[in-house]
Amino acid sequence: KKSIKFDLKFRIQASIISIVFISLLMVAIATVWYNVKEYKEKHQNDLNEKMISIAGEIDIRLEDADKMSSELVNQLNREASRLSNVFRTDINIYNTDGRLIASSRPEIFDRGLISEAMNSKAFYEIFKNYQINYSQPEKIGKMSYLSAYRPVINNSGDYLGVINLPYFISQDRYSQELSTIIVAFINLYVLLLLVSIIVAVFISSQITKPLVLIQENLRKMELGKRNEPIYYEKNDEIGSLVKEYNKKVDELAVSAELLARSERESAWREMAKQIAHEIKNPLTPMKLNIQHLQRTKGKGKEYDEYIEKVTSTLIEQIENLSNIATEFSNFAKIPVARTQVFKLADQIQKVIDLFDNYQVDIDFYVNGLEYLEVNVDREQFSRAMINLMKNAIQSIPPEKAGSVVIILDRHEHKAVISIADNGEGIAEELRDRLFRPSFTTKSSGMGLGLAIVKSMVENFKGRVWFETKTGEGSVFYIEIPIWEN
Repeated sequence: KKSIKFDLKFRIQASIISIVFISLLMVAIATVWYNVKEYKEKHQNDLNEKMISIAGEIDIRLEDADKMSSELVNQLNREASRLSNVFRTDINIYNTDGRLIASSRPEIFDRGLISEAMNSKAFYEIFKNYQINYSQPEKIGKMSYLSAYRPVINNSGDYLGVINLPYFISQDRYSQELSTIIVAFINLYVLLLLVSIIVAVFISSQITKPLVLIQENLRKMELGKRNEPIYYEKNDEIGSLVKEYNKKVDELAVSAELLARSERESAWREMAKQIAHEIKNPLTPMKLNIQHLQRTKGKGKEYDEYIEKVTSTLIEQIENLSNIATEFSNFAKIPVARTQVFKLADQIQKVIDLFDNYQVDIDFYVNGLEYLEVNVDREQFSRAMINLMKNAIQSIPPEKAGSVVIILDRHEHKAVISIADNGEGIAEELRDRLFRPSFTTKSSGMGLGLAIVKSMVENFKGRVWFETKTGEGSVFYIEIPIWEN
């Protein structure tokens, strides 16, 4: 499963835009709610004002009345029609039993669109809870309207009836006003959202710019090379981070210099120690032979014979010293590779032929790869093979019948040569140091051979490794690219 990763810049942008979006959404909801509330309150106030005016006119007609007579009812019907035209609203008048007695639009009741009985809830609020002004929403079919009620009271305080004003709000006008508000707000909303996106992108870029710079410098940072400091002028949290980075860059440069110096000194000390040890080995028998030669001076034939013996020993030890110097020289500077294309099996066979005089059985398996070619330095390849062959032979104890098996194989675009012996193997604690200079499993020599082999094979863009079992033997592998023309 692939997970989507959001970087810091995206999170900053998303945070700013989300805050602005939520804020604008809350403002939009509050604005719409407020305008709806204001619109309803406005019409409620209009209805209340009309009720006060109409009730005042009717109260004058009924203030001295004791009860609703038929003549008074006719008078109320005429008054309702007149006031309806003046105030442009329907007027209904109910008696104390909640029955309709007068209306500015009696045809509505005659057709049965509205019941002649007063709304039960309104009746309860007026006559039971003694509400002076009461309004509630009511319906005719699916049409909603606001209905106001007010009792008619004479001078004696008796209830003569109830005035009802049904107030029909124009739905088209209401929708138009609400749409105007919403459209205006959406335009402003989109504009502010676009501005917030631009601001978010700018702010996030300014915040993350030095962080990206730090990231790039950290990516380029290398031990032992000059690492450039970051220049940041602002004295903020990122500035503190940059200062710490620059401080660590300076500390790293000092530490790298100290480490390099320490490694150089350690390498020189180790090399000097190794050179001293290896030079001492041939010098000791040389010194002993010369001292013995001094003691046998003047003893005639015996002296001459010993001179011959000492001379031979000195020449051998001097040759050892020369070999030591040559080995150090070879390790210090491996010649530049002169690549050429050649058949790998033929060259391996030539190396094997050099060991014909050794008391070891050497078997070579080509596996049908007689024509497999490589493009490397032929001389360096031969040196690497000779070194590994010598190591294999010298790791076999004298009392054991020696056997070396060489196998040529192919893994995709790589040729793999394995050199297996039946020697003593390599001890566990020595395996990590096998390719280091001065390490050897032999009784003599500098121990630079495997280090040279590794360096040469890596020059071929190949690799060398080994497998070993203590007491059973070792297998060394060389892997190099195949020449494919």
